[in-house]
Amino acid sequence: MDQKTICQSSRTKNLALFCSIGMVFTTMIFPLTDPTRGVNPILPQNQEMEIPSYFDLRDVNRTNYVTTVKSQSGGTCWAHAATAAMESNLLMTDNWEIAGEIGEPNLSECHLNWWNGFNTVSNDDDPQGSGITVSQGGNYLITAAYLARGEGTVKDNDDQTHEIPPKRQDDSYHYYYPRDIEWYTMGENLTNINTIKYHLMTQGALGTCLHSNSQFMQNNIHYQPPESTIDPNHAVAIIGWDDNKITQAPQPGAWLCKNSWGNKWGENGFFWISYYDKHCCQHPELGAVSFQNVKPMHYDPIYYHDYHGWCATLMGVTEAFNAFTSTTKGLLKDVNFYTTMDNATYTVKIYDKFQSNSLQHEKASATGTIPYVGMHTVTLNTSVPLMPGDDFYVYLNLSTNEHPIDITSDVTVLLGSPSSLVTVQSASNPGESYYYDGVEWQDLYTWNNTANFCMKALVLPPFRISYPNGLPMIADTETEITLTVKLEEIGDTYIPESGFVHYRYDNGTYETLPLNHVTDELYNVTLPSLCDDGILEYYFSLNGSMMGSIYDPPTAPLERYSFQVESQPQIIKGDSDNDGDIDVFDLDRFAQSWGSTKNPGGNYKECFDFNDDGKIDVFDLDGFAQVWGKYY
Repeated sequence: MDQKTICQSSRTKNLALFCSIGMVFTTMIFPLTDPTRGVNPILPQNQEMEIPSYFDLRDVNRTNYVTTVKSQSGGTCWAHAATAAMESNLLMTDNWEIAGEIGEPNLSECHLNWWNGFNTVSNDDDPQGSGITVSQGGNYLITAAYLARGEGTVKDNDDQTHEIPPKRQDDSYHYYYPRDIEWYTMGENLTNINTIKYHLMTQGALGTCLHSNSQFMQNNIHYQPPESTIDPNHAVAIIGWDDNKITQAPQPGAWLCKNSWGNKWGENGFFWISYYDKHCCQHPELGAVSFQNVKPMHYDPIYYHDYHGWCATLMGVTEAFNAFTSTTKGLLKDVNFYTTMDNATYTVKIYDKFQSNSLQHEKASATGTIPYVGMHTVTLNTSVPLMPGDDFYVYLNLSTNEHPIDITSDVTVLLGSPSSLVTVQSASNPGESYYYDGVEWQDLYTWNNTANFCMKALVLPPFRISYPNGLPMIADTETEITLTVKLEEIGDTYIPESGFVHYRYDNGTYETLPLNHVTDELYNVTLPSLCDDGILEYYFSLNGSMMGSIYDPPTAPLERYSFQVESQPQIIKGDSDNDGDIDVFDLDRFAQSWGSTKNPGGNYKECFDFNDDGKIDVFDLDGFAQVWGKYY
């Protein structure tokens, strides 16, 4: 598709726009080309690594870096390929084990499928609007948008299905974030094949694509001739290669791939794709995608305006910025953005004032060169403390003279059936995104009222406060309640002995108790017992070396935790009539329960099952006898 000039600004600066989203292909409202064109990766400079003729991630010095083959539901191959790549990276880096997870990495394709933001169920820019049908397509750019804004990925839970949407957010979720997502193509005559092999060896499995059709498959080897005009309709993960593999192509060589059709398909769920296939490692958006540096995600919140990520590229723009207002305390430490070409030089700056068409008061910066197209996370040279209500501005200069943007897109879904065109609506507001036209800053909204630049501010909370034993809902009078607090230092350092719980009874005056250090990140505090029924309210406070006073709940004391205090009936083993005594009536009930052989204990198990083994037996008879002897 040809590159077209879309409009001219008042300063006569040409702005050209182009894009396409693969597996779900975007044509948008203008004639466009794909966003990842021009990919020509080379092996990193000064990087020496012997590339073998055969490689298999399932056996790297007797270590397996590939997770179990899964079985997809509906059109979710793209989600399976992406999570397979991220799971492989977690294995290679040991970050799954370091995070304290048990078993092999298992990320949720289901959550990605439901909450990617491009479908009729989830689109914050256009709730209840049009979009892709759930389980009917997606791609790696959609995946990148979902990951970049911190929506996921999440550890898979056994109760998640593709038929019923899982919870979008939950305190029990374990979130993971790839700091980098990179796109490669092999090029003509396999020019860049070693770049792909290098990243496969060092970063784990890569996502790729093909057109699944029996005419292209023989003996578990896929080959679609380059002259074929059929678009890709399936996504899988590359896990290895064999330079000498004989295929249907004129020359040998093939990629070893992991499918998502169960372990009874192909070679226990695996198969081969020829090096000379039309799409595998050649398609600019789906050919070879690497998810790197996947780690537990600690950012909270992430500030962004580009909900859908990289949907198009605005040409003729070198400098841009996004304006944000902080909603909570935190430390701005990282920024993520996309690069549209290889070897892009970037400059990121953080400002705290935009006045008289000028960015002022630089607070932090980061500069560098990124070798490959993709989504990248960079760390600022200093963290920027943010308080609720603070205005701040993320500036990005790209040497490529073009910027990725989010914008309303017409999306064609291709899954081996007649294509259908749907619109995925984006939204923007005045004062969110700006570009420099060579003379002054222009509001992007005036150019297109659905467009935003793709740059996000990743903020670390000072601390993560959690309660391993939970928080009480109800408590008995005259009973002390011990609260266990886990305090993790994320972006700040805890000042010792600065932690307290503040509590009050029935809207009375707050009293304070210190948090007692138990071990490592654990603290506890015991609230005194109360004599009367009522409500006990409480909140926690502590001090960080950078951010000062921190509260949980964050808006305390306006918001507080609470539990009901009330007298609880005391259950005495053997007291079947709950009169607080063991007497002849209880002896009679015990005899009845003992005599019921079909249902030992009957309705009296709670009282008479003294050893709590789920039955009434001789041990309980002995226990009852001891209780009876104590009372009589």
